Amino acid sequence: MNWTYDPTKPIEFHPLADILPAMAEEEFKTLTQDIKANGLQVPIVIYQGKILDGRNRYKAAGKNLKQENFTEYNGIDPVAQVLALNVNRRHLSTSQRAIIAAKLAAAKVGFNQHSGVAMTTEKAAKLLNVSEASVKNGKAVFEHGAKEVIEKVQKGELKLGKAKQIVKKSNKEVIRQGGEPTARGGEDCYFSNEEQVAKLTAPEPKLAPSVIASDKVDKLADAYVEAVKEFKKLDPEGANDEVSNLVQRLQDLGFLKAKPKKAA
Repeated sequence: MNWTYDPTKPIEFHPLADILPAMAEEEFKTLTQDIKANGLQVPIVIYQGKILDGRNRYKAAGKNLKQENFTEYNGIDPVAQVLALNVNRRHLSTSQRAIIAAKLAAAKVGFNQHSGVAMTTEKAAKLLNVSEASVKNGKAVFEHGAKEVIEKVQKGELKLGKAKQIVKKSNKEVIRQGGEPTARGGEDCYFSNEEQVAKLTAPEPKLAPSVIASDKVDKLADAYVEAVKEFKKLDPEGANDEVSNLVQRLQDLGFLKAKPKKAA
């Protein structure tokens, strides 16, 4: 290891480390208590003289650090290293992973200095195990969202789909304000930061009982379809019988009309 720890100087965080969300306050308290009781169990990774992995451990340990608490990264793909060390360990949600992928895809050429090329949406999606559509939504939020909106997604407090609704104007809203709708060739339009914060802090509208019931039916139907698919892999005939039984029960309840029998 060529890098030497100097306890009199603070260590900077590498830009790659900052693509990941900060640890939640309660998690950080737990980490601090654990390090105080058991010492630092996982070394802090140094790359280019900066912390690549271990920002939270570094802050939690404070002055109780020694040279042996650090290790230097000498590999060829620091991006993959950061993701490998953090994504699974942090149990990040799909929305959190998508916003990370969006950061990578939006980064300038040379962000990963060893490759010297920009990260494509496709590659970022594969690295974070999310869809390309999710990455594109993440880019819209990351590039046009208010700081407060982005932070909530990063912390796992706001789903990406909801964040996109707060950030991006719908065609209906664009038309209402006299703009050219995106579907007809107009450019994407976004709410101002002030409008986004107002929407973010506005109370959720109360849903009508019928809407709540409809949403519940949709979720149950989706779950049923997935269960039948799984059942069909194991027992195709049994799965068909289950579907037939459901149809019969719905007919008995008057939700479905029985098909008239064909004349002999």
